[in-house]
Amino acid sequence: MQENCLRKLHIAVRNRSAPCGLVRRRVGQERDDHDAHDMRSETMILRAGVVPTSDFPTRTRILTTSTYGPHQPPQRTDFVALSAGFVHCAGIIGGGTAVAWGDETKWEDKIEMFDVECWTELAAIAVGEYHTVGLRTDGTVVACGSSEYGECDVEAWRDVVGIGAGFWYTVAVRADGTVVACGSIKNERKAVAFWRSIVAVDAGDDHTVGLRSDGTVVACGTNEHGQCDVDDWHSIVAIAAGEYHTAGLRADGTVVACGLNEAGQCAVGGWRDIIAIDAGDYHTVGLRRDGTVVACGLGDYGACDVGGWSDVCAIAAGGDCTLALVRAQ
Repeated sequence: MQENCLRKLHIAVRNRSAPCGLVRRRVGQERDDHDAHDMRSETMILRAGVVPTSDFPTRTRILTTSTYGPHQPPQRTDFVALSAGFVHCAGIIGGGTAVAWGDETKWEDKIEMFDVECWTELAAIAVGEYHTVGLRTDGTVVACGSSEYGECDVEAWRDVVGIGAGFWYTVAVRADGTVVACGSIKNERKAVAFWRSIVAVDAGDDHTVGLRSDGTVVACGTNEHGQCDVDDWHSIVAIAAGEYHTAGLRADGTVVACGLNEAGQCAVGGWRDIIAIDAGDYHTVGLRRDGTVVACGLGDYGACDVGGWSDVCAIAAGGDCTLALVRAQ
């Protein structure tokens, strides 16, 4: 079954030399201090569910490796940002309004995670295990769904420029480079309160990863499989956290990874000319400059069956599937 299909999804948009065009940063996109490290000073990496600001196709469609019915995306051509979780997905359509979909019948006790239809003026959206988070263009944050551990307690957050949703918790980057979090913040993850000069964050199953403005990486949380062993990483321009592994995109277009590798999800050493990465539960995905996609790791449900994709603008790695955003004809 593919109920676990879209546990966590991130999108990253490619540069002007690619078919779908260049996008710029603003609220909802982490601070761009690290752009100088970018592989050709022209590639812009977007975080999960971030609305592009320019040069994005007016009509897009979504490719997916999933065959699980409730996780099939709506047949729309106006999505500009996407995010997904364990049982539901969410996106932003033109105008900054939100849409959510998924297996509502099976998870009726957590139906609130779909209640995003009133959200407007969004710059970013992120989906956690059973909750949804939205970042407004004014730097405030909204959330809905299960808040058993306080993962939706975001009302007081201000000056936020990037958001992420993990397993029962929410993290965000402020404009000053500090990080705030709420929800199931175990002792190992409390260290995010002391992080500084952060330009991007990502959340795995039980670990959090941060990218500093100097291209180095910091991580905290459970390190049972070595998923937090990032101290020697440098020249990193983007990060992605899977369930028990972490991936980083270097400025030269190569990729590094650490953590659980039993399914080959860290076998990224041969990748070249990569401009965006994402990590699913047990697989890793990379977007090449020419618009093609590469993937490694667990492919039991076809998550790595991306060899025929082309003209891709964005990639997304879910729990055990992969999605891509392409220009609609």
